[in-house]
Order: sequence, then C-alpha cells, then structure tokens
Amino acid sequence: MGLPEPQADDRNELSTNDVSGISAAPLSTERSSRYVLGPLFLVMAVVVAVWTTWLTIRMPTHHLVRSWDVAWSGFDVLLTTLFVATGIALVRRSSWVRAFAVATAALLVVDAWFDITTAQAGAQLTQAILQAAFVEFPVAVLCLYVAWRADRGSERGRD
Repeated sequence: MGLPEPQADDRNELSTNDVSGISAAPLSTERSSRYVLGPLFLVMAVVVAVWTTWLTIRMPTHHLVRSWDVAWSGFDVLLTTLFVATGIALVRRSSWVRAFAVATAALLVVDAWFDITTAQAGAQLTQAILQAAFVEFPVAVLCLYVAWRADRGSERGRD
C-alpha cells in the first residue's frame, strides 16, 4: 500500500518545480516523519494497553515499598523543576513555554492521581481529594491555559 497523495493542506511541502503535473520534490522529512511516527505511537499505545491489562490482572493489591520517600521526593523535584522552567520560559518569552507548561500540567494530574489512589481511607483520602480539587487540578488548568495562550511570537525570545 503506497503513501497517500499530498493534500492541499500540505502546500508547504509541495514542490513548485512540477513538470507535466508530476511533482519533482521528494517527501519532506516532516511529512515522512508523520507517516512513520504516527503509526509508531499508535503501536506503542497498543503495547501499553496490553501491558496495563496484564498488570491489572497480575499485580497484587498490596505491596510494601522500600524507597517510597525517594520515589515521591524525586517526583516532586521533577515537578518543581518544571515549574521553574515554565516560569523562566514565560519571563524570557521562550518558545519552550508550551512544552514546559503542558508537562507541568500533566505531572500535576499524575500527582493528584497517585495521591488519591495511594491514600488510606478516611482523613488522608479526604485531604488528597481536596488537594486535587482545589490545588493540583486548578493549577494544571492554569498551566494548560498558559500553554494555550503562549505568544506565537515567542520564537523571537531568547532560548
């Protein structure tokens, strides 16, 4: 099965050196990457879905962790680093704002997920839910807003 013909929305990738209606330009790196990386990511999604199903069936519901403090503090150091990176990128009007803000939002949601799912029933669970609802989720939404509103002209900033 061959690659589909270029569409009108691929106009940046079409050659202006057409001879008798046949494009003289090879596939651009961007376009060929799209055809390779898109399916690759879909395959990875299937692999992760199968792995998740296997883990759901096979993993114990209770597990004692030796380095729980290192896992959580390491995660929080990464989250802190992303907050710093997002802040610096905003101040410098860097093109990295979007990436840092989206990554920060994603880690905030992951943080809330693990806080809630690993909390003991009772006060600890209530605290985790309240923290997710009133801190982590709203800040994640703010990060997504920052990413969405990032100035298109940020490429002119100092990276």
